[in-house]
Amino acid sequence: TVIFAWWKKMDPATGENSFSARQELLLSEFPTLLGNLEGLPYAARDHANRIALTAAIADYERRIAEFDERVSTSNAGGRSWALGREVPDEALEKLKEQLAALKNIRSSLGAAQPGAPRFLASLTEDTPPLAAISIGDLDTAKSVTYAVPGMSTTTGDMSGWTDASQNLYSLAQSGSAVVAWIGYQTPPAPDLSNLDFGVLDMKYAERGGTRLSASLRGLSAVRQGAPPKLNIVAHSYGTTTAAVALQKDFIHVDNFVMLGSAGLPDKVRTVEDLNADRVYSGHAKNGFPFFEFLKGDQWAWVGRDNSQNHHLNPMDPAFGSRRFGVDSGGDAGRAVTDHSALMGDGNEAGYFDQRTESLRNVVRAINGGKKLTPYEPPETVEDVYVERGTYGR
Repeated sequence: TVIFAWWKKMDPATGENSFSARQELLLSEFPTLLGNLEGLPYAARDHANRIALTAAIADYERRIAEFDERVSTSNAGGRSWALGREVPDEALEKLKEQLAALKNIRSSLGAAQPGAPRFLASLTEDTPPLAAISIGDLDTAKSVTYAVPGMSTTTGDMSGWTDASQNLYSLAQSGSAVVAWIGYQTPPAPDLSNLDFGVLDMKYAERGGTRLSASLRGLSAVRQGAPPKLNIVAHSYGTTTAAVALQKDFIHVDNFVMLGSAGLPDKVRTVEDLNADRVYSGHAKNGFPFFEFLKGDQWAWVGRDNSQNHHLNPMDPAFGSRRFGVDSGGDAGRAVTDHSALMGDGNEAGYFDQRTESLRNVVRAINGGKKLTPYEPPETVEDVYVERGTYGR
């Protein structure tokens, strides 16, 4: 609130559509600081973050060119790199990955559709960078939805999560905004080359929940005079992260929608433990990793059942959320057949794909919960085993 009031005092004269000279100077000189300053109007943050993005891309292109030149000169002179320093290929690869992420953010901004302007609401200098792209104007939207991603989502594929958010925006009511929020470091998918099993504990969710709560408070400060309806739509481990934010003081949303949850924190027992007026959950029939014939959500139950401290399945009737269908198929919409957010227009579908029962129900949920298609629990013995995560034990 203090930041917002300070900024508004510098506004240009009534009727002007640009920033005042003082505002423009601050945004140009301190783009990284002001672009991520909660409480600043989002038009100003977008302006600053685009300046920072352009500068960062130019900087990494210059560093890569200089790196290539140094390596070429070193090799030509017969000199080797000092013992203990990174080999050139590894260091260069890190620079290229960072540049690729920044360019992906830029291309995501440039892919705006008619009537759906995009704004760079945040951009950090982390590796990879963290960012949030709003589809729709956060300064004026009547309804704002934060789309919170799960495991392995980074700005290296900003376009993918922005596409998922665009699908949601396309079905939302006029005057809405959807934020493709990659505002925290998500846990990586563990494999033989990466033994980080952070997806099974709370450390990423705790940090992410703190960041998300700060973003929500920032929106409240900017929109204090005309607060929008506020929603969170979270996927996978993003539900764990969002649940952390929704337990914090001074945080409140109208609707919290969970898809393919990797499990809520153990200290959450019922919907009453979350600062949300209405809580919804959708979950495809559980599949099994690497078994193609068992179509469905193959990873969410693995995360819940094997976690250290986020076991709660929001589909449990005792939790108290309003459950809806995502894999009925037919007239209800395309059935979700995979844990992913997006699978495309083929025979498979993720939770945010177009024309899916899942996406249609998400929009119905944030618009009041009318006409939700029902969740049908698995009925066969085999499905029950898979639903409980005990298939093949």
